[in-house]
Amino acid sequence: MRREWTREEFILTFDLYWKLTFGEFNQNNQKVQELAQLIGRTNGSVAMRLANFAACDPYHQKRGIKGLPGGLSKCQPIWDEFAENRESLCRESKRIRDELKGEKQALISNKQFINNIFNNHVPEIITLCERHKVKKLYVFGSVITNRFNNQSDIDLVVDFKEIDLIDYADNYFDLQYSLEDIFGRKVDLWEDKAIRNPILRKNIDDSKQLIYG
Repeated sequence: MRREWTREEFILTFDLYWKLTFGEFNQNNQKVQELAQLIGRTNGSVAMRLANFAACDPYHQKRGIKGLPGGLSKCQPIWDEFAENRESLCRESKRIRDELKGEKQALISNKQFINNIFNNHVPEIITLCERHKVKKLYVFGSVITNRFNNQSDIDLVVDFKEIDLIDYADNYFDLQYSLEDIFGRKVDLWEDKAIRNPILRKNIDDSKQLIYG
Protein backbone atom coordinates (compact mmCIF):
# COMPACT_ATOMS: atom_id res chain seq x y z
CA MET A 1 0.00 0.00 0.00
CA ARG A 2 1.23 3.47 -0.87
CA ARG A 3 2.39 5.40 2.18
CA GLU A 4 1.15 8.98 2.39
CA TRP A 5 3.66 11.72 3.08
CA THR A 6 3.51 13.12 6.60
CA ARG A 7 3.67 16.77 7.62
CA GLU A 8 7.08 16.10 9.17
CA GLU A 9 8.42 14.73 5.89
CA PHE A 10 7.15 17.77 3.99
CA ILE A 11 8.82 20.09 6.50
CA LEU A 12 12.17 18.32 6.23
CA THR A 13 11.97 18.42 2.44
CA PHE A 14 11.04 22.11 2.43
CA ASP A 15 13.99 22.85 4.70
CA LEU A 16 16.26 21.07 2.22
CA TYR A 17 14.64 23.02 -0.62
CA TRP A 18 16.27 26.23 0.58
CA LYS A 19 19.70 24.63 0.73
CA LEU A 20 19.80 23.49 -2.90
CA THR A 21 19.57 25.10 -6.31
CA PHE A 22 16.87 24.04 -8.74
CA GLY A 23 19.42 22.06 -10.73
CA GLU A 24 20.25 20.00 -7.64
CA PHE A 25 16.71 18.67 -7.26
CA ASN A 26 17.64 15.19 -8.50
CA GLN A 27 17.98 11.73 -7.05
CA ASN A 28 21.77 11.68 -7.48
CA ASN A 29 22.32 14.60 -5.11
CA GLN A 30 23.94 13.51 -1.85
CA LYS A 31 21.74 15.69 0.36
CA VAL A 32 18.65 14.31 -1.37
CA GLN A 33 19.88 10.78 -0.73
CA GLU A 34 20.63 11.52 2.93
CA LEU A 35 17.13 12.88 3.53
CA ALA A 36 15.55 9.97 1.66
CA GLN A 37 17.37 7.52 3.91
CA LEU A 38 16.37 9.40 7.06
CA ILE A 39 12.64 9.43 6.26
CA GLY A 40 12.49 6.06 4.52
CA ARG A 41 11.65 7.37 1.05
CA THR A 42 13.22 6.77 -2.35
CA ASN A 43 15.70 9.31 -3.70
CA GLY A 44 13.38 9.97 -6.62
CA SER A 45 10.37 10.71 -4.41
CA VAL A 46 12.32 13.31 -2.40
CA ALA A 47 13.59 14.92 -5.62
CA MET A 48 10.00 15.03 -6.89
CA ARG A 49 8.79 16.77 -3.72
CA LEU A 50 11.52 19.38 -4.10
CA ALA A 51 10.25 20.05 -7.62
CA ASN A 52 6.70 20.27 -6.19
CA PHE A 53 7.89 23.03 -3.87
CA ALA A 54 9.49 24.79 -6.83
CA ALA A 55 6.00 25.04 -8.32
CA CYS A 56 5.02 27.10 -5.24
CA ASP A 57 7.99 29.46 -5.55
CA PRO A 58 7.26 32.91 -7.07
CA TYR A 59 10.96 33.30 -7.86
CA HIS A 60 10.94 30.32 -10.18
CA GLN A 61 7.57 31.30 -11.64
CA LYS A 62 9.03 34.66 -12.69
CA ARG A 63 11.86 32.79 -14.36
CA GLY A 64 9.39 30.67 -16.29
CA ILE A 65 10.23 27.53 -14.30
CA LYS A 66 7.07 25.65 -13.39
CA GLY A 67 8.52 22.84 -11.30
CA LEU A 68 6.13 19.93 -10.83
CA PRO A 69 2.67 21.34 -10.05
CA GLY A 70 1.12 17.90 -9.51
CA GLY A 71 1.84 18.01 -5.77
CA LEU A 72 1.00 21.68 -5.36
CA SER A 73 -2.03 21.12 -3.13
CA LYS A 74 0.08 19.25 -0.57
CA CYS A 75 3.15 21.48 -0.69
CA GLN A 76 1.41 24.86 -0.80
CA PRO A 77 0.21 24.79 2.84
CA ILE A 78 3.77 24.13 4.03
CA TRP A 79 5.04 26.90 1.77
CA ASP A 80 2.44 29.34 3.10
CA GLU A 81 3.30 28.48 6.69
CA PHE A 82 7.08 28.66 6.51
CA ALA A 83 8.25 30.55 3.41
CA GLU A 84 8.23 33.85 5.29
CA ASN A 85 9.29 32.28 8.57
CA ARG A 86 12.51 30.46 7.80
CA GLU A 87 13.72 30.62 11.38
CA SER A 88 10.68 28.65 12.52
CA LEU A 89 11.22 26.21 9.66
CA CYS A 90 14.82 25.60 10.74
CA ARG A 91 13.80 25.01 14.35
CA GLU A 92 11.02 22.62 13.41
CA SER A 93 13.21 20.78 10.93
CA LYS A 94 15.97 20.34 13.52
CA ARG A 95 13.47 19.03 16.07
CA ILE A 96 12.11 16.47 13.61
CA ARG A 97 15.59 15.40 12.50
CA ASP A 98 16.72 14.92 16.09
CA GLU A 99 13.64 12.83 16.87
CA LEU A 100 14.08 10.63 13.80
CA LYS A 101 17.78 10.12 14.43
CA GLY A 102 17.04 9.30 18.06
CA GLU A 103 14.42 6.74 17.03
CA LYS A 104 16.79 5.11 14.54
CA GLN A 105 19.60 4.95 17.09
CA ALA A 106 17.25 3.49 19.68
CA LEU A 107 16.10 0.89 17.16
CA ILE A 108 19.70 -0.07 16.35
CA SER A 109 20.56 -0.38 20.05
CA ASN A 110 17.36 -2.33 20.63
CA LYS A 111 18.14 -4.79 17.83
CA GLN A 112 21.60 -5.36 19.30
CA PHE A 113 20.04 -5.94 22.72
CA ILE A 114 17.47 -8.35 21.27
CA ASN A 115 20.13 -10.23 19.31
CA ASN A 116 22.07 -10.66 22.53
CA ILE A 117 18.99 -11.98 24.33
CA PHE A 118 18.29 -14.69 21.77
CA ASN A 119 21.71 -15.41 20.29
CA ASN A 120 23.24 -15.95 23.71
CA HIS A 121 20.71 -18.68 24.49
CA VAL A 122 20.34 -20.59 21.23
CA PRO A 123 21.32 -24.02 22.65
CA GLU A 124 18.95 -23.67 25.61
CA ILE A 125 16.08 -22.53 23.36
CA ILE A 126 16.60 -25.48 21.01
CA THR A 127 16.72 -27.95 23.90
CA LEU A 128 13.56 -26.52 25.45
CA CYS A 129 11.65 -26.53 22.16
CA GLU A 130 12.61 -30.13 21.44
CA ARG A 131 11.67 -31.22 24.96
CA HIS A 132 8.29 -29.47 24.86
CA LYS A 133 7.32 -30.59 21.35
CA VAL A 134 7.46 -27.10 19.84
CA LYS A 135 6.98 -26.93 16.09
CA LYS A 136 7.64 -23.19 15.77
CA LEU A 137 8.41 -20.35 18.18
CA TYR A 138 8.00 -16.69 17.21
CA VAL A 139 8.75 -13.38 18.89
CA PHE A 140 6.50 -10.34 18.40
CA GLY A 141 5.39 -7.14 20.11
CA SER A 142 7.57 -4.53 21.80
CA VAL A 143 10.64 -6.78 21.74
CA ILE A 144 11.04 -6.06 18.02
CA THR A 145 10.31 -2.34 18.25
CA ASN A 146 12.04 0.67 19.77
CA ARG A 147 9.55 0.52 22.68
CA PHE A 148 11.36 -2.45 24.22
CA ASN A 149 13.44 -1.78 27.34
CA ASN A 150 15.07 -3.62 30.21
CA GLN A 151 11.74 -3.89 32.06
CA SER A 152 9.64 -5.12 29.12
CA ASP A 153 8.08 -8.56 28.91
CA ILE A 154 8.92 -10.82 25.98
CA ASP A 155 5.93 -11.77 23.82
CA LEU A 156 6.19 -15.17 22.13
CA VAL A 157 3.87 -17.28 19.99
CA VAL A 158 4.26 -21.04 20.14
CA ASP A 159 2.93 -23.61 17.70
CA PHE A 160 3.05 -27.06 19.31
CA LYS A 161 3.22 -30.44 17.68
CA GLU A 162 0.51 -32.92 18.64
CA ILE A 163 0.31 -33.16 22.45
CA ASP A 164 -2.02 -35.29 24.55
CA LEU A 165 -4.66 -33.08 26.14
CA ILE A 166 -3.87 -34.43 29.58
CA ASP A 167 -0.25 -33.25 29.25
CA TYR A 168 -0.95 -29.93 27.57
CA ALA A 169 -1.15 -27.62 30.61
CA ASP A 170 1.99 -28.99 32.26
CA ASN A 171 3.87 -28.79 28.97
CA TYR A 172 2.73 -25.22 28.27
CA PHE A 173 3.51 -23.76 31.69
CA ASP A 174 6.80 -25.59 32.04
CA LEU A 175 7.90 -24.11 28.71
CA GLN A 176 6.79 -20.62 29.75
CA TYR A 177 8.57 -20.71 33.12
CA SER A 178 11.71 -22.23 31.61
CA LEU A 179 11.86 -19.45 29.01
CA GLU A 180 11.49 -16.88 31.79
CA ASP A 181 14.44 -18.48 33.58
CA ILE A 182 16.53 -18.27 30.41
CA PHE A 183 15.69 -14.67 29.53
CA GLY A 184 15.55 -13.37 33.09
CA ARG A 185 12.24 -11.59 32.55
CA LYS A 186 8.50 -12.29 32.27
CA VAL A 187 7.39 -14.14 29.15
CA ASP A 188 3.88 -13.83 27.70
CA LEU A 189 3.44 -17.08 25.78
CA TRP A 190 0.60 -17.19 23.24
CA GLU A 191 -0.53 -20.49 21.77
CA ASP A 192 -0.90 -20.03 18.02
CA LYS A 193 -4.14 -21.96 17.61
CA ALA A 194 -5.76 -19.99 20.46
CA ILE A 195 -5.42 -16.62 18.68
CA ARG A 196 -8.87 -16.26 17.13
CA ASN A 197 -9.39 -12.49 17.08
CA PRO A 198 -8.77 -11.54 13.41
CA ILE A 199 -7.36 -8.09 14.21
CA LEU A 200 -4.99 -9.45 16.85
CA ARG A 201 -4.03 -12.28 14.50
CA LYS A 202 -3.17 -9.86 11.72
CA ASN A 203 -1.15 -7.60 14.03
CA ILE A 204 0.86 -10.54 15.31
CA ASP A 205 1.36 -12.13 11.88
CA ASP A 206 2.52 -8.82 10.41
CA SER A 207 5.30 -8.40 12.96
CA LYS A 208 6.30 -11.81 14.31
CA GLN A 209 9.78 -13.19 13.70
CA LEU A 210 10.71 -16.87 13.79
CA ILE A 211 13.28 -17.86 16.41
CA TYR A 212 12.82 -21.65 16.28
CA GLY A 213 11.42 -24.09 13.75
